[in-house]
Amino acid sequence: LDADTGAVVWQKPFEKQYRNEHGDGTRATPTVDEGRVYILGAHGRLLCVDANTGSDLWEKQLKHQPTWAYAGSVLIEGDLAIVSAGKSDGALAAFNKKTGNPVWKCGDDPVGYATPYPFTFNGQRYIVGFMGNSALIAEAKTGREVWRMPWKTDWDVNAASPLFHDGYLFLTSGYTTGSALLKLTLEGDKLASTTVWKSDVLLNKFQSCILHDGKLYGSDQNALKCVDFLTGKEHWKKPRIRNGTLVLADGHLLLLTEGGQLQIAQASPEDFVPLGTADILTGRCWSVSVLNGGRLYARNLDRVVCFDLRG
Repeated sequence: LDADTGAVVWQKPFEKQYRNEHGDGTRATPTVDEGRVYILGAHGRLLCVDANTGSDLWEKQLKHQPTWAYAGSVLIEGDLAIVSAGKSDGALAAFNKKTGNPVWKCGDDPVGYATPYPFTFNGQRYIVGFMGNSALIAEAKTGREVWRMPWKTDWDVNAASPLFHDGYLFLTSGYTTGSALLKLTLEGDKLASTTVWKSDVLLNKFQSCILHDGKLYGSDQNALKCVDFLTGKEHWKKPRIRNGTLVLADGHLLLLTEGGQLQIAQASPEDFVPLGTADILTGRCWSVSVLNGGRLYARNLDRVVCFDLRG
């Protein structure tokens, strides 16, 4: 779409429509890198196209679609395009981002719904895979597995993005599983972990948390909350703001509720006090908004809207 007008620049079908009681269509957000767009379809078609024209550059077909379809986006890491593929396709699978040629696979765990997450620890790049029943870490260049732990959630729904900061790895899932903060250490040529805290203080089914000034902000299955990163202590919560999405900009949180209301407030462990609110969409809004050039782009299941926030 043209970012200024919303006019369609190009469009192309790339797999049959996925239909589901929670909303039809592709689950993953496209990834853009060096003039290419990467998308993983709900049915497992991994496609790379030219960003200017939409013409195909390469494609792959993954074979192990989970219950609610593939949902993780493509991670671009250097020259690699990395996806959470699952089972014989590799729990994590890396392809050359320009050619699509396979580079490495790591693990054979069933696929989860989270996007592979990159981080740097002791000068080394790693990728976290949040799979259907486990979490694992692979070396980014080689795919060599260096750490794993079981992580069982109802219906294998591990979907929220992991977070890494200053040697600590944070994981969260919904239903009754909850969250954990793990301290990572080197152990020979692998990684080891110790649990700093584990709690149901955050139960994120699929919306990821934001870490800001040592605090986690998230709209989980029960409420909008602020939780201390290192201790798991809850600072505040706003009940009934469930499954919302958050964007952080200039020290402010931009919350889009699942019902389509935009709320903007300072990110603070003291409270969440909206400076302004606006009903910008209706229906179910589960996709994270995008802020660019002072404009907010948001969507529900069938509409895309753009609002100028610079005034």
